[in-house]
Amino acid sequence: MNGPEALMLGTEHNRHGPDWWMDFFVVHLDLNGPEPVRVSAARAQRYTARPVADWWSGETLFSYDGTGYTRRAVVRAMTDHDGGAHVDAVLAGFYESLMRHGEGLSIVAEFERLGAAPFENGVPQYAGNAHLALMRQLAHDVLATVSYFAWPVQDSPIVPWTTRYPTKANATMTPHPDE
Repeated sequence: MNGPEALMLGTEHNRHGPDWWMDFFVVHLDLNGPEPVRVSAARAQRYTARPVADWWSGETLFSYDGTGYTRRAVVRAMTDHDGGAHVDAVLAGFYESLMRHGEGLSIVAEFERLGAAPFENGVPQYAGNAHLALMRQLAHDVLATVSYFAWPVQDSPIVPWTTRYPTKANATMTPHPDE
């Protein structure tokens, strides 16, 4: 379970650049609500097994201002600065960008209707919850790994153990790119 041979199942990550998010998120549109664009974790069913250290701090998920950011960087920004340990008045630029999901899918709408529009007309609307959806996706990767390798866990009502997580019998695995 630990040591250099320990593996994590990571969401298959084939897109880079501005489309990186398409491997991790599902987009939801609601033109009647105040937040017309939302994303949720894709909860992938295709995984790439890689060493834990590479999964955690080796693979770049996305770039911001020319710097690549890993799972570790995102989790640390959330837990150390955005409510885990405390809330900073100013968050790191990459994390603010992730929260706004400014490089992701947006819509611009012009409504003509009686009464106020549910969101600002003519202004790009982005998903404001991408950081939370990414965290859910990372948690899904952890739960998928635990299930696949049959690591011993104690079930609890908070995280019900279901068959939706992969096992060696039902998982689709792609080789690690370095193999």
